[in-house]
Amino acid sequence: IDAEADGERAAALKSLAILGRTREVGLLVDRISQAPDASRRDEYADTLLVLAGRVGRSAVSALLPLVKASDPARRIIGVHALATVGGDRAAQAVIGLLDDPATEVQDEVVRTLSTWPGNWPEDIQVGPVLQKLAREGGKPAHQVLGFRGYLQHLQVAPGLSDEERVERILHAMEQAGRPEERQAAISALGSIPSRKALEALLARTDQKELAGATWSALLNLAGAKVPGLSREERRQLLERIIRESGNEAIQSRARELLRRLR
Repeated sequence: IDAEADGERAAALKSLAILGRTREVGLLVDRISQAPDASRRDEYADTLLVLAGRVGRSAVSALLPLVKASDPARRIIGVHALATVGGDRAAQAVIGLLDDPATEVQDEVVRTLSTWPGNWPEDIQVGPVLQKLAREGGKPAHQVLGFRGYLQHLQVAPGLSDEERVERILHAMEQAGRPEERQAAISALGSIPSRKALEALLARTDQKELAGATWSALLNLAGAKVPGLSREERRQLLERIIRESGNEAIQSRARELLRRLR
């Protein structure tokens, strides 16, 4: 992996990514620190991401020196690598960089945390961090990413009933300051097969700024297995979507579902 010839080095790194273990994770971390230039550093980093993702959480200890590195580029590599393995220790290490002195590191940490629930839903400690970012993020972009990530967390976090998910999404929507955030919350409701979600959406069909997202979310629920929703209620819902949504694509899909229902 130290060969000067590009082809020879690339072949060695490819083999390392396939065959390496935890010890080789540490080896690559060292090489990233010692790389003679950014190009070589990035070669090692690309291999590290593949290897760390394969090795899993046993790689965390070997990866932690990267998030403590002196230069922002290596700290960002550390963030990316920890995101490939997940788990409590990895999440806490990434969260610890939210106040990094380098803005580019902060930005990457927020982006990474915003997608963390989709990859590692069991890492529930990320949820409150995302909620706080949504309210208090230092940049509007951080607030938007925090809100999206928090919604994702509420949809997938273990240990929550569907009723609890709906309640928390509705609370988040009440706190949202931007129309696109409220629309995202509406879309999140459409992913939860719950009568409470259905009722919350039906109560918002007259809100013009949310209409498109609301009808789309209702269509999702009309096609889902919502506990307690009878065949007749589903039929009435689809007919209402066709009658009132005013969106050709949504209406077309609703007609298709209605034909199947009959």
